[in-house]
Amino acid sequence: MGRATGKYSVTLPEDIVEEVRARSWSSGLSAYVAETVRHQIEQDRLAELLAAMEAEHGVVTDERINAVPDRIHQAHVEQGVRSAPPPGGTGAA
Repeated sequence: MGRATGKYSVTLPEDIVEEVRARSWSSGLSAYVAETVRHQIEQDRLAELLAAMEAEHGVVTDERINAVPDRIHQAHVEQGVRSAPPPGGTGAA
């Protein structure tokens, strides 16, 4: 069964519609627009999740991201799990 749909009026610039039609020949204009809107909603939700996580745990910096492999390796060491040291890492956290 397909999803329930409705018919809506949306105003778009002509140049955008022309480009979308050129790119959506197999799926159709409505399907292309629906998928694009769905993608944007996913991006918005991810941004909201990131903002909530940063509000609780602080800003995600490159330094914190780069520390993750070492922290995973250290957790493995503490749990007795055999694993190779992280690429470029020291194996110590």
